[in-house]
Amino acid sequence: MIRSINKKEKSIMKTLLSIINSPHESGEFIHYAANLAKDLNADIHLLYVLNPDDYPLGIPGSVGTVSVQVLSNLTKMVEEGKKVLIKKIDEIKKTLPQGVSIDISTELGITRFIAEEFISQGKADAIVLESHEDKGFWSQSASNMEVIRYMNCPIWVIPKGAEYHKFKTILYATNYNEEDIPTMKKLVDLTGGFSPGITALHITNNTDFEEKIREAGFNEMLREKTAYDHISVKTVKENGEDDIAKLIDNQATSNKADLVVVLKENQPFLERIFRSSATKKIIRNVELPVLVYHESR
Repeated sequence: MIRSINKKEKSIMKTLLSIINSPHESGEFIHYAANLAKDLNADIHLLYVLNPDDYPLGIPGSVGTVSVQVLSNLTKMVEEGKKVLIKKIDEIKKTLPQGVSIDISTELGITRFIAEEFISQGKADAIVLESHEDKGFWSQSASNMEVIRYMNCPIWVIPKGAEYHKFKTILYATNYNEEDIPTMKKLVDLTGGFSPGITALHITNNTDFEEKIREAGFNEMLREKTAYDHISVKTVKENGEDDIAKLIDNQATSNKADLVVVLKENQPFLERIFRSSATKKIIRNVELPVLVYHESR
């Protein structure tokens, strides 16, 4: 169902800002976002953004400007995008979960800044992104990467065409970071309804006795601080910085994980992986959803 949210509801509801890549190909993604929202007791707000920079003008002397005609054409494309989304929802509404409200916004601008406005104004609590065709989590589009890097909220990255399943086994990439404790607590609060088994994976360059002691202490602390018993800690030795993403994916596969969780500021995980020198050698098609947390600011 499509409806507007009144001010009273805004203050008490949770909303997932679900960013659409292509309105015409959005059906599977809307299904995923709606089912995720249903299980999280949330609603969804679909956002489609058309960036003028993606459309070269080819007009002499127009660098840095947008002609009136081009702006008019882009505005019409944005309006058409909304019509397509409304039609798409109407086509699939019988298969969407009941009780999830869906709002739609289509904008002309830059995705990151428009999404940032939604979050800062309390219109959404988290973001859901869809990977582009043939691009896994570790090789996102520039638009998605900007959102992942700079937005200060939880961000779900969903493989294109993925079918929704409740999260029963979660792999959390950790660096024994102090911020892991409140982040893990947020994860437990968020996914507690699924009663998942959570493995905190620590990738290190050594696996000596001291490392094992740290692992045991960290595991005990996680269980105590989160008041959640289904948590274990596993240490894996890395083979070089370019192998970190591959190690995470291999562990997720061997654990039969449904979700990979990363804390963006956790070194050496995400920032090392984002380096261009590393991304050339890592896997391009991670089939699992990834949830990105950011450290509190």
